[in-house]
Amino acid sequence: MVLRFMGWSRVKHPGSFAALMLLLVSLVSVLAGTQQSQAQTFSCPDFTISSGAKYISFTPQSCNASGAPNLSFRLTTFSTALGMTQRHLNSIRTASLSGPCTTNSLGVRYDGTPGSGVFCSGAFFFNADNVRYSMSLDFTALVGGGYDVRNIELHSLFSTVTAPVSYAPATPFTVSFDFEHAVTGFSSTDVSVTNGTISGLSGSGSSYSATITPNSTNNTIAVQIQANSVTDPFGGQNAKSAIKYVQAPMPGEIEVRGNGTVIVDGDTSPNSSDHTDFGNVDIGSGLVTRIYTIRNIGSGNLFLGPNAVTTVKNYAGIPVHRITQQPAETVPSGGSTQFAIRYDPFTAGAHNFSVSIKNDDPDETPYNFALRGTGVKTPRMDVLGNGVSISNNDLSPQVADGTDFERVQFGGGSKNHTFTVTNTGTGSLDLRYSSQNPVISGPNASEFSVTGLSGTGRILSPNETTTITASFTPASAGLKRATITFNSDFPTNGETPYAFAIRGIGANLSEIDVTGAGQGIPDGSASVSVGNHTDFGSIAAASGIVTRTFTIENIGAATLRLGANAASLSGANSSDYSIITQPSSIIAAGASSTVVVQFDPSTVGTKAATLNINSDDADESPYDFAIAGTATNTVATANAGPDASVASA
Repeated sequence: MVLRFMGWSRVKHPGSFAALMLLLVSLVSVLAGTQQSQAQTFSCPDFTISSGAKYISFTPQSCNASGAPNLSFRLTTFSTALGMTQRHLNSIRTASLSGPCTTNSLGVRYDGTPGSGVFCSGAFFFNADNVRYSMSLDFTALVGGGYDVRNIELHSLFSTVTAPVSYAPATPFTVSFDFEHAVTGFSSTDVSVTNGTISGLSGSGSSYSATITPNSTNNTIAVQIQANSVTDPFGGQNAKSAIKYVQAPMPGEIEVRGNGTVIVDGDTSPNSSDHTDFGNVDIGSGLVTRIYTIRNIGSGNLFLGPNAVTTVKNYAGIPVHRITQQPAETVPSGGSTQFAIRYDPFTAGAHNFSVSIKNDDPDETPYNFALRGTGVKTPRMDVLGNGVSISNNDLSPQVADGTDFERVQFGGGSKNHTFTVTNTGTGSLDLRYSSQNPVISGPNASEFSVTGLSGTGRILSPNETTTITASFTPASAGLKRATITFNSDFPTNGETPYAFAIRGIGANLSEIDVTGAGQGIPDGSASVSVGNHTDFGSIAAASGIVTRTFTIENIGAATLRLGANAASLSGANSSDYSIITQPSSIIAAGASSTVVVQFDPSTVGTKAATLNINSDDADESPYDFAIAGTATNTVATANAGPDASVASA
């Protein structure tokens, strides 16, 4: 700021004028640099020069009635814009004086003879609220009495420091330095920095900037321009700038939770409630992943950085745990992030390890706590029916896995299904839980039974199997339900008890039976006999023909349905046989029908085939059995019987 007053003023003895006159040109005129020439006389006044919100006041300290030559001025400055308070400036440094001007503790003193017309000028500077002022003025003891004060000139040089309110830990930031006028001689050594260092100062004229790097203490940083660092165009130097404080980062406050429960820093007692104890995990197939939450409950950001979570194992051998998810690098106030650890043991025994979380919490870095898991050998049970696995607690019986016995004749009929029990785990499976294992329960348990585990059962090693046979013997008609339950003395295997539902239907069923020559032929028979005519005997090839009649009986309580063309032939030599007569498509309970088969070989040798009879018999469809005959080069007589005939072509 440059402020000039080019007019003049007379100062009369006290009482010469009734009013005080301000020696002040209007603010507009002053800022426009307009020169004013105006004579004023007044008695020992205060007078003020102003520019905007800055004021300089000159106050006569002595002005006696006799006109003694002891007129002096004291300076007062205040600025509403700079937040300055009004104060007297008694510490004035003189730059130059001429004539009878001297300085004292009050300011500038004129020591000339009153009325002598002697001219005096002075130049001096002073500091006020971090602003440097340079001032000059001329005044004369007028011959006629009073004083002529003119050519008052005031220069100011103030500086400001601009910086962010706060900084991130160990993160450099930029500050700017601005002066009221273009200056020279400014360097980084002219800047005082506490709790940090300055570098990279650049700029010119009235504007400069530099980088401040915080030290490791994370304390508030203070930046200030030192006094007499620069020179302005008027030859003035600066006062100290106001101190700019850059606040240290507000610390974050770390909190870690597992399963919603706080895990305290330094915890050495793993517990299942907060997921620091992974529990017992099977060494063959077990795998447990725990997710932990890091919360920032502080008022500032929580800085974790990259890969903040590490672990230390306190067990021998290859690691059986690993970090599968790292947390975010920064957690805002009130925010959270997560990390995950997987435990996958392949050896039995306890595995103790610990977690360390690096962070910038002042009193909890690193954040540590202990973890534990135990690898165990665990038995696992699997039950198969017809080669299909039956899930534990399966409540939906299926034909495919043998749990549905379908329709069985009540009052005497029975059907057996075999189930295979396998230990698929890594530990022994002990089925000696009770004297009867497995057990049958449910509303129709009395119509089912199970055999296979003799006495108190047995112990299955890993991958070992055993079998049981379940039987369905319905006593009455209707849907029958029950449950097969295997008990074990290993409650940790996760499958105790192992149970699944079974069912069957008691029905009034047809039942097929086949005879030849009055003798029974078992379903599925692979052997032939002369007695039941499944052996057609020997006949001449290309000329002999043998016919056999087989009787199909329905020995069940319901109609036996065969359908059209129920009988058929298969096998290697089925072309040497033919069906002469098909049985009836329906056979009532207690009734019978016949199927006639002819043997007519074209070449010599033993001719084997299979006779198949389809029906709705619940467990014997098709009803099949082997037949055979021999073709020779000589004419022979087939074994005779009531349903046999031999012909010669």
